[in-house]
Amino acid sequence: SLTTEANTLTINGSGDITFTGAVGAIDALGAISIDSANDVTANAITAASFNQAAGTGTTTLNGAVNTTAAAGVTITNAAIVVSNTITTAASPATGVASGSISLTADTTSLPVNGNLTTGDATVADVTITSETAVSGNITLSAGTSVTGSGKLQTGAAEISGADDTGTDSATSGSISVTSGTAGTTGEIALSHDNALVVG
Repeated sequence: SLTTEANTLTINGSGDITFTGAVGAIDALGAISIDSANDVTANAITAASFNQAAGTGTTTLNGAVNTTAAAGVTITNAAIVVSNTITTAASPATGVASGSISLTADTTSLPVNGNLTTGDATVADVTITSETAVSGNITLSAGTSVTGSGKLQTGAAEISGADDTGTDSATSGSISVTSGTAGTTGEIALSHDNALVVG
């Protein structure tokens, strides 16, 4: 399908979803949205966005995930395993953030063994009004631990060119990593030499 078309998969509660091969390798898919599932297993994915709203099992990303729209990547499941890169789209539009990445492993660990990178935001300063460049955020949350060898890097934010009027701003996205449920203490152990990079 075209990147402007939505590809919605709806499985409630106990079903599994498996993406085989390199999904969207020839023509990127539109928005992939999973309302609910048990286990979700994917190799490489190229799509406008990838969203899993809820789950009762494990979401495993074995291949690179690349998204092309501002919606980025949002996954919620009991457990999540990231074994390859996740990269979101850049943003050339004022006031529109590049794609964000949000991974929530509700009850267990979140191993991140691939780099997570949000797109750059480069906005041309072409009018007398105020332009705003914002790169996407990275948010990781786990019930027990966030570990792995991956690097978390938000995109650079830049206003290109200059005018003499207006107030311009460029803001790189934030990185938030939390672990542990209410009343418990979780572990955060990312082993990459440059584990957290903003902009």
